[in-house]
Amino acid sequence: MTTYIQFVPQPAQAFVFSATLDGIGVTCQVPWNLFGNRWYLSMLDLNGISIAYRALAASPDPLPIKFISWEQDDGVFVETIEPHMFEFMSTCNLTLAGVVPDVLNGVWSSFITGPNTFNFKLMTDPGPISSFGQVSNDINLAAGYFSNSTLVFRQSTQMFEITP
Repeated sequence: MTTYIQFVPQPAQAFVFSATLDGIGVTCQVPWNLFGNRWYLSMLDLNGISIAYRALAASPDPLPIKFISWEQDDGVFVETIEPHMFEFMSTCNLTLAGVVPDVLNGVWSSFITGPNTFNFKLMTDPGPISSFGQVSNDINLAAGYFSNSTLVFRQSTQMFEITP
């Protein structure tokens, strides 16, 4: 289950919130860095020991999926309703969410085949696809520090999204 935290910065102090990442309690601070002229994210364990300090990078909003199909030789083909803006003929990690069956939800190394299309390998038939969900190219701010949990910041909503 995803937890949402609204980013409400104060002019004279860092924005602070708590998160549980990979089952570990973490205090997150988001100070404004005058020299970098931007927000940063500091993650501390419950003893105050620094886990990470990095620039706050926003992820684009998810795009609704128009169509998904599976072919034995080609894997999964996905078409978005709007152009996805990923580079043609490149490979990138894309996150599918809200798809039924659930086996299609997750992060997939995807090959971009057109302005609204991409595909990824899946050797076994996922079964009937009854809900298409959405796709996003999330910047996991906890990547490299936590292996299962994700911490994503959305510029459009000014919200942090935390998944277990």
